[in-house]
This record gives sequence, structure tokens and C-alpha cells, in this order.
Amino acid sequence: MKSFYRKSVAAVVLLATIAGMCGEKPRTFTDSDLNLFWKGLWALDEEGKKSKEPKIAKLTETDVLRRLTGKWVMMEVETADDLCMLKTWTQLNANHTWEISRDPEPGQKRCKGSGKWRVVSDKIAILLDEAGSLPGFMFLLGEKFYTLTGPCEMRELKREKDLAVGKMTWEPWTGQVHTESNSSPEKVDGKRGKFLNELSSEKPQTVPITVFVTAKGKVWAGPEQDFYVESEHGVFGTKKQRGAWMQWCDSLVARQGDEKCTMDKALDRFEKVDVFALNRAWCIGSQTTEISRTLFKPPFINYKTDDPLKLEFLRIQVGREELCLDMKSPNGRYTASATIDIKSKKVLKVVLEGKQIFPKLKQKVSNKKKETDK
Repeated sequence: MKSFYRKSVAAVVLLATIAGMCGEKPRTFTDSDLNLFWKGLWALDEEGKKSKEPKIAKLTETDVLRRLTGKWVMMEVETADDLCMLKTWTQLNANHTWEISRDPEPGQKRCKGSGKWRVVSDKIAILLDEAGSLPGFMFLLGEKFYTLTGPCEMRELKREKDLAVGKMTWEPWTGQVHTESNSSPEKVDGKRGKFLNELSSEKPQTVPITVFVTAKGKVWAGPEQDFYVESEHGVFGTKKQRGAWMQWCDSLVARQGDEKCTMDKALDRFEKVDVFALNRAWCIGSQTTEISRTLFKPPFINYKTDDPLKLEFLRIQVGREELCLDMKSPNGRYTASATIDIKSKKVLKVVLEGKQIFPKLKQKVSNKKKETDK
């Protein structure tokens, strides 16, 4: 919730001071305190402009007990570029207690909290047990359930069972997959659809999805890629990025054991994929290849004048452990090849215009030079 603290610290401190909400012990808030705090959170947006308070639906304690108790899930974005997406589980219990558990950030422990809830003026007020804690709010807008995460900032809460991709409309699609057994890519017939992703940004994004089954029965299902590779472990793909790296993505659906997976099975399994997993695959994939220090730099790519997305793959050769990519620079002036480890996606070797530039070759010292040094 870093974004929450960045955006709301001034408003929260002001309101907390006025209402006397901070202290060494958990405070008992009156309904007037909570309504004042609610009004304050809608007073100004993050740019300091007056915001319009939403017209929330009528809500009683009976409504909460009948419809809203149990576990709810929310996604939080920890960085501006959407590279760290965390799930937060919120549970409302019938005995008016409340619990929260949040995915840990890399290298940190899982965050947990607890408290009590009550209904105040058609909204659920969340009161934490921690000293000095400020109240939170949950409310209904129509039939959708939301939590307030900061001034003028809210996120929808969903049930775990509602997080699946769900039924999609599919159209015939034909693509290619690169394999170890063939020097030329194999043609694959599959399906293509569009998923409306509402998680990664303020505005929903349309994510193109492809699904296919290879001749060996291996499955690809996930965001559309620039090209696909079949290895002994399964199918993966890659997308060119504007940054100095390549984004790799594993299939979100895998063949189970030695079964003969059909297209219908692959489609059915994809529609049961968690939208959080799909969002992560779309935004950051499963692995990245940092290639700026070896190839994605002048003269091959000049970020001031070239569009990295115009990088062209001339040949893709799949080995048991390595992947070799022959490429043409975005400006069309240079050719290069990069050898990448299939498992780790690390760059092993780079050749630019016939000259190996990574790893740099050690210069051979002639015998004559050695004798001179003596």
C-alpha cells in the first residue's frame, strides 16, 4: 500500500489530528468520527482537486451478515509500472471481527491484521486492533463490493471463485511454433480470443489470448507472443519490449502427465485460470532476459532514434539446452545473433556483424611478445 501512503499521508494526518484519532491505544470511534473521516477521504483527490463522493447503495447489518461475510480478494499494485502485484485477502466474520492477509513482497514476511467491523451510514467501518490505526471502509456501488484504499481511491473486492477468467469468445487462429526437431517452424491451428483486463491499470486493457496444442500434445494458453518455442519442458513464448530486455512467458495451462490434451480441454482449463495469474503473465511474464549490456545498445539499438519493437527476428533455432536468435536491428543496418539458455533465459553469447562481443574474447599474446616481456 505504498501508493496509499504517498497519496494520503497529508489528508490522513490532518483528519487524525482534528478528530483525535491517533493514540497509544486503539480508539473507540463514534459514528460521527467515522463519518467525518469518510467525508475527509473524499474531499480532495491526489492532485488536490475536490472529488465527488460516490452514491453508495443502502446497506444494513442484516445485508452484511446475509451476503458479505466470508473471504474477499483484492489486488494491489506496488509500483507505478505494475511490476509487483499482490493479493490481499479480507475476511468479514459473522461475530463482527475482521481479518486481513496480504501476499508478501519479495524478501518480506506475509502481512496480517485483525480488528472489528460495524455498519455506519450504509458503509462497513473497519476498525483495526493496532494502536494508532485509522479506520477503513467497505461499501456497495450497485451490486459490486469495494474497499477504500486511500483518498478518492477504491478497489473492487471479489470472491475467490469469481477470479477465474470465465467464458470467452474464440475465433480460429493459425500460428507457428519453433521446435528442436525441425529447422523450420511448425504450423499450428488454434484459437484466439480477447480478454478485458481490469487489474493492471486505471483503464481496462484488451489482452489478446492464443491457445493451441502442438503435434506432440504440449499446450500453449496465454497472452499472445511474438513467437513460441516448444521445449522438453513445455511451450513458452516471448515479447519484444521497449526496455532493454526480452520478456518470456510460460503457458498458463500445461499438459497433465502423458494425457492427450485436446483443444477443448485446453480452452476449458484456460477459462478457469486465475485472472491474477493472467495479469501477471501479461504485465511481466515469467522470466526476462536482460540484454542491454550485451546487444540492446548502440550501434544495434539507439533508444533516442530507434523503436525497439521494430527489432526483427530472422531465424530462431531451438536446441535441447540453448536457443539461438538471429536478429536485424530496428534501423535495418545491423545483424546479430544471441545464444540464450532455454531454462534460465540468460544470455550466453552475442555476435554482432560477425564479431563476438559477449563474452569478450581474451586477446592471445604471441610468443614473441611473451619473450619480450621476459
